[in-house]
Amino acid sequence: MVELRSFALAEQSRQIGRRRILFSERGPVRMLLNKVERTDRSEGHLLRLPVPGLLAGGSALCNAANALFVAARAFRAHADRENVEKRHRETSEGREAWREPEAYATPRATARPSKGRPAPLPQAPFPRAQDARSHSPGRNACRRCGPRLRDGRGTPRALNSGSLLDLESRPFVPRGPSRFMEAAAQRPLPILPGRDFGRRGSMARTLRRIALVIALALAVAVVYAAGRIRSLHAETVSKDVSCIFGLGGNVGVLRTSEGAVVVDTMTFRMQGDRIRELAEELGGGPVQVVFNTHWHRDHTHGNPAFAPGTKIVATQRTLEHLRNRDAEYWTGPAAGTLPNETFTDEHELKLGGKTIRALHLGRGHTDGDMVVLFVEDRVLHAGDLFFNGLYPNIDLDSGGSVKEWGDTLDRVLALDFDRVIPGHGPVSDRAGLIAFQRFIRQLWQVGADAAAKGESLAQAQRTSALTADKGYGVMAIPFVMRLDRDFAIQRAWQEATGAVKPDGL
Repeated sequence: MVELRSFALAEQSRQIGRRRILFSERGPVRMLLNKVERTDRSEGHLLRLPVPGLLAGGSALCNAANALFVAARAFRAHADRENVEKRHRETSEGREAWREPEAYATPRATARPSKGRPAPLPQAPFPRAQDARSHSPGRNACRRCGPRLRDGRGTPRALNSGSLLDLESRPFVPRGPSRFMEAAAQRPLPILPGRDFGRRGSMARTLRRIALVIALALAVAVVYAAGRIRSLHAETVSKDVSCIFGLGGNVGVLRTSEGAVVVDTMTFRMQGDRIRELAEELGGGPVQVVFNTHWHRDHTHGNPAFAPGTKIVATQRTLEHLRNRDAEYWTGPAAGTLPNETFTDEHELKLGGKTIRALHLGRGHTDGDMVVLFVEDRVLHAGDLFFNGLYPNIDLDSGGSVKEWGDTLDRVLALDFDRVIPGHGPVSDRAGLIAFQRFIRQLWQVGADAAAKGESLAQAQRTSALTADKGYGVMAIPFVMRLDRDFAIQRAWQEATGAVKPDGL
């Protein structure tokens, strides 16, 4: 029995060690998170916003898992004590029945006592008799240990000998496969922490597995997101204009003899660094000017990757939105990369033999949208005034307007260009922009008609009048919104009914 208990204790220690190492300082989960953190730190905190929070969450989860192990062990120790006490009570109650002669009135009512009875337990809460075979308690615990009536041959040996005291002093062990555990539980051994070998499954083990899965999923998500964020690719639009695609708004790059011009900087500082590197390769030198088409973070949060003092151009309305709606991000070093040159209607810049025109032509996606025209290359960067093949985001809270969007696109189409870089989606041309304008106007008509008829939002979303969106894709922003057909109709209906007014700030 002692050897068995020693083996059980060693096995519990090994199992607990294997589980806890997953979340320890040298465990794979913590090491994976630390690797991401070191990479982020070595590259100048490129992820800035998401990774510190994810790393902190992962670290907290590891600490919680360790605390869970401690709590689970304490819970098991308490449960084991209760089980032992319960078994002692059951043993005492069972012993009372052995004192009654009626217990042996029928043939084979119970087992016959053998010469090698289970070893008495030392210093138990009840009196115990000595036994000659105390050196082998485990084997004796499995033997039949109650008196048995011989068929037709008199009374049980225990009654004939008058040794009821022996029966009383000997622990009652029920028949069946649990006899061994019942007898072993009566022995006053220390309560071992860890796994309860008497039960299958436990809430603590389930919680431990859930914590492990969450921690591993979090670590994998961080690593995957880091790789996905830095995964950018460029496409040639014209001789001197390229478009960079990635996780966020499309980036335009113009090559000049004096350096590069960049339009939008995507979502993360890490992306901004990679955009700067690609722009210097594609643009023939250091980045001289950055344009932000509007204030949304998937077009501006890469700004801190550019050197302080770099010329950053935006509309005045965009700068106001950044300071009021996104102020938390633009603190510390990032404050030096806010737009430092703003305009209201139009801004023209000549650099390295190229002419760049930035224009604010009206409301649409927001009330601060601008388009950037590379005059000599006849390429237009339309920002989020153009979602190519995708359902758009209409930010009514930032002054966007479905009603005015179509008229704004009329003024955009009056410019002289051949190719169009959309805010999201593949590079297109004038025909693609005209098709998107048709969708916007049809979308507004659906919302206006529903409002005029007094239809609810659900009724408006069931309409079949919206046909210009054939082939449009859905774009999901995790935990924020899902840009699909219902969302587009909802925005048009909200503006048409006055439920949400495009009031900007």
